[in-house]
Amino acid sequence: MRHIRRCLDRLPVRLVSLVAAAWLTGLSTARAQLAFEDEILAPDVSRAVQRLALLELRMQASPTPDDYRIAYHTLRMAQELTPDDVELARKIVAAAWSTGDSALLIDATRDLVRLDPTDTVAQLRLIVAGIARYQTVEDRIAAYRRFLGPAGDRLRPEVRSRLALDAALLLREQGDEDGFVELLEQALDLDGSNKAAAQLALTYFSSNVDDPVGLFEMQVNVLYADPIDPQVHLSMAHALADQGAMESAKRFFELAAYLFQLAGRVTPELEMQGLALRFQTVGPQDVLDTLTGSLSMMRQNARERWDIAVERGLPLDDFTNPDEVRLDPDKDKMRIICGMALGDDESVRAAIDDLGASTLYASEQLLNPQGPPAGYTRDQAVQAAINMLVDLQLYRLWADVDREQVNADVQTLRGLAPNMGTLLEPLEPWMLLRDDKFEQAIARVDELGVRAGRFGQIARALALEEMGRTEAAVDALVAISHEKGLAPVTAWIRHRVKALGASERLITREGVAIDALARDVPRFVDDMVIDPKSF
Repeated sequence: MRHIRRCLDRLPVRLVSLVAAAWLTGLSTARAQLAFEDEILAPDVSRAVQRLALLELRMQASPTPDDYRIAYHTLRMAQELTPDDVELARKIVAAAWSTGDSALLIDATRDLVRLDPTDTVAQLRLIVAGIARYQTVEDRIAAYRRFLGPAGDRLRPEVRSRLALDAALLLREQGDEDGFVELLEQALDLDGSNKAAAQLALTYFSSNVDDPVGLFEMQVNVLYADPIDPQVHLSMAHALADQGAMESAKRFFELAAYLFQLAGRVTPELEMQGLALRFQTVGPQDVLDTLTGSLSMMRQNARERWDIAVERGLPLDDFTNPDEVRLDPDKDKMRIICGMALGDDESVRAAIDDLGASTLYASEQLLNPQGPPAGYTRDQAVQAAINMLVDLQLYRLWADVDREQVNADVQTLRGLAPNMGTLLEPLEPWMLLRDDKFEQAIARVDELGVRAGRFGQIARALALEEMGRTEAAVDALVAISHEKGLAPVTAWIRHRVKALGASERLITREGVAIDALARDVPRFVDDMVIDPKSF
């Protein structure tokens, strides 16, 4: 009350008396006094009452529904003085919402719609509340259809769009798939900026229709509904990259990366996708230079700290040995891929050594005799270690280095987990390939089927190439080049296809079509992302 009293002290005496009259004797007395003295004071008194209502709310650390109910009724008193104040009507709606009392909310919303018929949110709330009063689903659907027919022509399209979406969801709950699709399409026709409808359409059709072009059109609809959603840009970049439209993929990926960076949500996965994209659009040398430069800087900084520690006689246990500074394993794998693409044996050797050291360290932590790390059972730790070590052997075999070490490690792995032999299957085609048993390598990949994975298919393609069957090798590589277009392995596959003289096969017919759709997206979308203040 002291806070309210201080507020009252700042008001002119004449207004204080009127506010007090409003509180103590009711609005009818206050209105009579206003009419008698000066009707011009009504807006001032209304604002004073509003301020007092909001001050009371702000004084509560955590306002309760009852606090909002008091604010609601106080604001209603102010509305008696200024019944045509639209902003006051919005405050009353907000207070009613926070009470949790649907009856109060509908009454307040009805007043707001009367004052501002263009308020689509209020319109929608009022209509949905009316429809909710129907007892059966059939009656509710019929009510929705009335608003979506000629009877609802006076409603704004965005309101009808959201009603169509609500009705579509209701029909889907009833198992009416055709009705669901019909009303979902109507929702988008009425308002292309209805993001919820656009996303639902994309999700539904992506799981039911194999049409990359049609799905990309829906992604564009979602983009127009929310041009600053980074996930939308990223999904478009993936769709374009999967079909080989790399320049357009670059445009949308960079917009996504910019938005993720602004939000502080850049993940290692996103970073690796960016490197794979640069490999394909700028070249492997650019990526390799970036990674080796980053590693050199890290090692230089560690060396400087180490040397200072030695000079000052500080305990070296608190400092990282520069020789033990390495990139993340995924980045070392990218260095290997870049080095292989460039024929840079020295870079491949250095990256393989770093990957081996990182893998050995991590596997030792997992296989610690004193017990597995927190969050792992013994079997889970063993399986994770085997997966990492198998991955290391795959990269060694792919780069065709350290064959004796591979053989020794495979024997160790077999002894480590004799019951997990299937985890070693991906190595078999590669070992046959590097033993120049090309036909057997191909046969083993075919025998393994999906268990061979993309690494197995790469081994198969290299075996075909070694046998002089270049066209078949290209076919095998192209067949696996249109999945995970922003993966480092895909970057190498496509680089190899180019080296074999078949670059024209890297973009699909669907890729050409969606690339055209992407180029039609106006540049103002980019401007909205980079400089939203310009809009």
